[in-house]
Amino acid sequence: MIRIFFYFSFLITILFFGQSCNETPCLKKKEINLRIAFFKDTGGAEVSTELNFKTFRMKTEKTVFQNNETQILNGIKSPAKTMNIPIPSDSKNVILEFYNDTLMDSFQFTLDPKATFLSTECGFDYTYNILEIKSIKSSTIKKLSIENNKIDTTSKTNHVKAFL
Repeated sequence: MIRIFFYFSFLITILFFGQSCNETPCLKKKEINLRIAFFKDTGGAEVSTELNFKTFRMKTEKTVFQNNETQILNGIKSPAKTMNIPIPSDSKNVILEFYNDTLMDSFQFTLDPKATFLSTECGFDYTYNILEIKSIKSSTIKKLSIENNKIDTTSKTNHVKAFL
């Protein structure tokens, strides 16, 4: 009798937890965007402005994305007051380049990716902390400042201010 009760309890437990796992839908993967806003400093007052460029390119450890191709960055257009730049999973170094006829501005973000395991079906979800921004070439963008160093799927604030 105890053995039957044990097997019955075990079967109910497996059915309950098995059902609840299958009924919970996998979280939809959301884009993680680095948000940059462009400003001018006019006499101590920050005024929103636009950056004009012909080509925008992003380089990571593994690949290069360019906005005039039908890739990850095809939604980035000039002129821009703000840019939402999707960060590829597990990137630690991201270089952003702005071109007109030649390279205008280039800077590197050093990121600290944090992976959170969701499930076997869903894989990992990433959040990032901006550790550093380093200017490589600066002709249009005079100064960069980190406003919010945490990049995740819920943030709607600007992460970086770029002053022209």
